[in-house]
Amino acid sequence: MQLDDATFQAHEGYMNHVLRCGSCYPPTNRYCSIGTGLHDQYTGQYLMSQDLYARRTYLARLESVNPARCEALKAVMLAIHERAQSLYSPENAA
Repeated sequence: MQLDDATFQAHEGYMNHVLRCGSCYPPTNRYCSIGTGLHDQYTGQYLMSQDLYARRTYLARLESVNPARCEALKAVMLAIHERAQSLYSPENAA
């Protein structure tokens, strides 16, 4: 699987943390506060590289299991979207 640059960077940051952190254990979705943020950033970046149907399906499944995590992930994805929009805005084109 080929990841875009932003998703690859988020993945590397996430993996570098969880492989060294004694509190994070991904198979059981147990993360420290830093690991949670990195996991959300990576997941958000990955989902933003997918189509709308894949994003909605993932979020719907997550919301039924963990509504709080779903809302946090939505906030991360919104921030990623807004950052991308500001990069391509007419003010930045000049």
